[in-house]
Amino acid sequence: MKKFTLSSVAVLLGALVAAPQAMAAAGIVHFTGELVESACNVSTDSRDQTVDMGRWPTSQFSKTGSVSAFKAFKINLSNCDEGSYTIRFDGSSPAGRPDLLALKSGGAEGVGIELLDLSNSVFPIAQEISDPALVQVDENGNASVDVKARYKSYQDEVSAGRADADATFAIEYR
Repeated sequence: MKKFTLSSVAVLLGALVAAPQAMAAAGIVHFTGELVESACNVSTDSRDQTVDMGRWPTSQFSKTGSVSAFKAFKINLSNCDEGSYTIRFDGSSPAGRPDLLALKSGGAEGVGIELLDLSNSVFPIAQEISDPALVQVDENGNASVDVKARYKSYQDEVSAGRADADATFAIEYR
């Protein structure tokens, strides 16, 4: 058992009192915003739709970057307010390829689905796109988003099989 003398306790207390005090910075965060009514409704015909991509021979995809023909589809909206919108497609992507929607496992390999707008700009998967030309609201509050889909190879060799994929989408008023 160690004994502390009165002088050793005094030295300890003196060291503690003389130790520099830590200073903390403080601040305030203000949050602002507004709740608004939904700016658009997805029309019934667009909520759960299937795009038939067709049948393509593997020879169509002879090298990385080979593509099939486009298949066009629309996302119809109603009860929209004039304003700025963003669109986002979510789903899985092949490793290192955020520009493609991955196919379901157990099917074809080496290809994904590329989603594009009418000017051939790619909709990257899991990223919001904000382009005023994408959602144009008419005088009746209706709008549509025109999208094109195609298969695109991301490997030099592809294998045959089912080439199905699923994506969800969100259109948000800003």
